[in-house]
Amino acid sequence: MLLLCGLAGAASAGEPEVTLPEVTVSAGKTDGKLSRTPASVTVIAGEEAERRGIDSHGELAQQVPNVYFTQWAPRGASLNVRGLGYSDDENDTQSGGFVIDGVPMFGNAAQSLFDVDQIEVVRGPQSTLYGMGAMSGLVVVRTREAESLPEGRLSLDLGAPRFGAIAATVGGALGDDTAARLSLRAGSDDGTLTNTRSGAKDGTSDDNFAGRLRLNHRLAGGGTLKFGLHGARDRGHLDMWATPAEARRHETSGSDQGATDARFGAAVAEYVQPLANGMTLTDIAGYVDSQLHIRMPVSALGGFLGVFNEDRRQFSNEFRLARQGESLDWLTGLWLARHDKEGPFSFSMRPFYASEVVTRIKADTVAWFGQTQWRFAPGWELTAGLRLERTVRKFDWSAQESGYADTDGDGMPDTPYSASPAVRGVRASSTVALPKLALGYVPAPGHYLYASYAQGYKPGGFNHHANSETEARAPYKVEHADQFELGWRGRWQGMSAGATVFHTRLRDQQVVENRPQGTFTANAARSHSQGVELEAALQATPTLQVKASAGYVRAVFDEYRNASIDYAGRQFPNTPKGSAGVSLHYAPGGAWEANASLTRIGKSTLFPGTEVENPAYTLLNASLAYRSGPWEWRLYGKNLLDAGYFTRALTSGLVVASPGRTVGIRLTREFF
Repeated sequence: MLLLCGLAGAASAGEPEVTLPEVTVSAGKTDGKLSRTPASVTVIAGEEAERRGIDSHGELAQQVPNVYFTQWAPRGASLNVRGLGYSDDENDTQSGGFVIDGVPMFGNAAQSLFDVDQIEVVRGPQSTLYGMGAMSGLVVVRTREAESLPEGRLSLDLGAPRFGAIAATVGGALGDDTAARLSLRAGSDDGTLTNTRSGAKDGTSDDNFAGRLRLNHRLAGGGTLKFGLHGARDRGHLDMWATPAEARRHETSGSDQGATDARFGAAVAEYVQPLANGMTLTDIAGYVDSQLHIRMPVSALGGFLGVFNEDRRQFSNEFRLARQGESLDWLTGLWLARHDKEGPFSFSMRPFYASEVVTRIKADTVAWFGQTQWRFAPGWELTAGLRLERTVRKFDWSAQESGYADTDGDGMPDTPYSASPAVRGVRASSTVALPKLALGYVPAPGHYLYASYAQGYKPGGFNHHANSETEARAPYKVEHADQFELGWRGRWQGMSAGATVFHTRLRDQQVVENRPQGTFTANAARSHSQGVELEAALQATPTLQVKASAGYVRAVFDEYRNASIDYAGRQFPNTPKGSAGVSLHYAPGGAWEANASLTRIGKSTLFPGTEVENPAYTLLNASLAYRSGPWEWRLYGKNLLDAGYFTRALTSGLVVASPGRTVGIRLTREFF
């Protein structure tokens, strides 16, 4: 940060005046200035995400302070914000929300960040406006709108080791009041890991497709109707489990590759109508369908064949009214949602043991929310909000077990057995009130101070990965969070900066434990997370922009014991205490452009325990582009230092190996 200040002083001495544009954020459900938002927010424009090579959830996490991820399948990252969310891929509900064009998403929706206009990462509970699934924070993605001006774009990527992609966009007016935009992308990637047993270099291969269709229609009276279709599919291999020593070398030695098939589809409809007295009516409906099918490598499960399936569907509708006035802004709304989740999975070591489990969860949610901001004196503003939410969840579980039991104690299975336990119609419900309060103050032009308090929650649920009737009948409790936050933002000529300090107290934190019979969600009585985030941006010259960020978080259990192990005082898994990064964008005019980002991420321990250490690592990404008329050539590289790190662990000591160095070239042709 001190370096940016020094650069700012040097730049102002010899360069014409430069400024940074004001950034608009929409995570508060109405557009507002980032410089006057009482929350810790990182905003990345779509063009910047392309320049920095951010096209997946995991890559986004590596570029944002106090945001990390855990991953056990290609493009299957779960975000961890300020220590919360490290076990979300095993849990029934997410800790952090993911919103596309106003609709909460889940599962594979997060894995394809292509063709986006802006990404907003909000740290801290956002449950007052978004309810369950937004306790740790929120990622808000706004995709590119359909516009009346014609557009057309075609791009081709080729790179090493062995990947390629093609993308196309076309859009324009369909009439005086209607515009459409279609974006498609297809790619194939063999991955960067080498299997030393078979010599195969495609153990994490990924054939992927993604598409978006946007329609915008202007209505009489100034209203708008927007419609969007989003879809993606990823198919590939799953040979990414390795010993820590192998993973650092980007190697595996599994006996087979496994397989993964992930599909996602969503439909979004938004109606916005201005009303009298400055009010606006908004109605957003969404349908989301996600399917994930995984066949684990036999070698990763110690000889067992493991097949995991997860099918999720959600319908939601939000109706809200909002008004922005001279001294008072307010909004209020209703939220309805139906969420279905089916999770059959099986283990097999025939003829000695076989288990097939089928689970289904149905959840119905209804909520009212409201928020107001009152500018009660010059430079002062008070924000207050409240959400009342009720969720009812129903759970069905059944299993078919068969095999041989050791009845004579000689260590050899000798007697066949079979069982068909079942749990039907178990219910769990929660009713919560989720307040938020923030006080903001402008001590001088360009500066903003705020103090805030917010509550967040994750509803109680069921162990959908349970392997016994006893575990299936044991629901876990609602998780509660109380967060206190202090923040400052400042803007000067060509520079902006911000700092946030936070403390979060957790009650009944939902913790996923690995037990001999499988994973089980329990509750840690008390935990806390506290830390700081720093961010700055400098337009050093008209051609050079520099951004820097740093984060520190201490997220520890205060009262939690798993079997004979007392975890009190231990840092949460997959939660490095610190990270720091800097990015450069240099566009000297004419045809050339250069970009680079360097990130240092501290060491951590890995989920599902805290015994396997993930060493600190450094990531370097860079690109160099040349433009001539409608053509652009871009040479780019990711993980150029070939850092070896881990994103997940098994109790057997195996870890998920990270991708290695990739280098590619992209040719783009604009047609309008």
